[in-house]
Amino acid sequence: MKIENLEIDRFITEKYIPVIDVRSPAEYQRGHIPGSINIPLFDDEGRAKVGTVYKTAGKEKAMLIGLELAGPRLHEILSAALQIDQKYQTGRKLRIYCWRGGKRSNSVGWLLANSGFSIKILKGGYKAFRNFVLQQFTKKYKLKILGGYTGSGKTQILHKMRNAGKQVIDLEALACHRGSAFGAMSGVPQPTQAMFENLLATDLLEIKPENEVWLEDESRLIGKLSIPHELWLQMRSVPVTFLDVSRPDRAAYLANEYKDLTNEQIIDSLNRIQKRIGGANFKTALSALNQNDREKVAHIVLEYYDRAYDFGLQKRDNLKIQKFSQLEFSVYKS
Repeated sequence: MKIENLEIDRFITEKYIPVIDVRSPAEYQRGHIPGSINIPLFDDEGRAKVGTVYKTAGKEKAMLIGLELAGPRLHEILSAALQIDQKYQTGRKLRIYCWRGGKRSNSVGWLLANSGFSIKILKGGYKAFRNFVLQQFTKKYKLKILGGYTGSGKTQILHKMRNAGKQVIDLEALACHRGSAFGAMSGVPQPTQAMFENLLATDLLEIKPENEVWLEDESRLIGKLSIPHELWLQMRSVPVTFLDVSRPDRAAYLANEYKDLTNEQIIDSLNRIQKRIGGANFKTALSALNQNDREKVAHIVLEYYDRAYDFGLQKRDNLKIQKFSQLEFSVYKS
């Protein structure tokens, strides 16, 4: 039987070993270590029951309730662990964590260790991981910010840069949102704020800090999620490489980019910014949409978003803004 308790900095580096989250499904949904697999010791109702008994009747009675609830689950947990081992072929090695690295992870760890697994338990559990995540946003990075008005194709350019070997973090992909009233990715809900931070910190851990890392110039909010404050301040303090693309070109790009949206989805997005674009523009946009002239709709919307982006740029030192055409930037970034 082998059980090893690891601090978070060691636990996180054992990437080849699958990670098991033994917390309840609701805890897992709120946020988890990216890539971890949820094999709960208790369901949501059971976890709540144990917690209530602990607070009202004490530790001993809570343990008895916990054992009663966990007993029927042990066979399923071992079966799931064996399936994971068969899938990943890592020699019966598993990493395990719970909320604080206490009774749940140690109980499952004991079961699996007695079944021939080598187990590594995270000291401090998910709480330690969250503290570790927040620390990543206080570090200094060699940030490069790619800016430009809505519809400049910044995300696609960043993807090409990544394919060419540049370090890139795609904030919009992590947030499952393109950053505007039209930005919700169809059928894909945004993660929780905690999960967004977990994913972002995991990406930051992968970069080489001595090299530049590119991000898109974003407002503080991406949909309902916010960029961590310390990282946001760093993003605002470094120069912006601004793609200067004409509005007609951007309107055409957006019309194609959102071609799969239904008229109803576009109207729903227009409703969100109706007051900002003005009543007359709103009616003109609806009329253009009815005539299937989506480029005109994009032109109207871009008038608002261009003003909003200009407002954000004005808060920067103008000396920190370098403007490039897409062609010029293709040379600059190489």
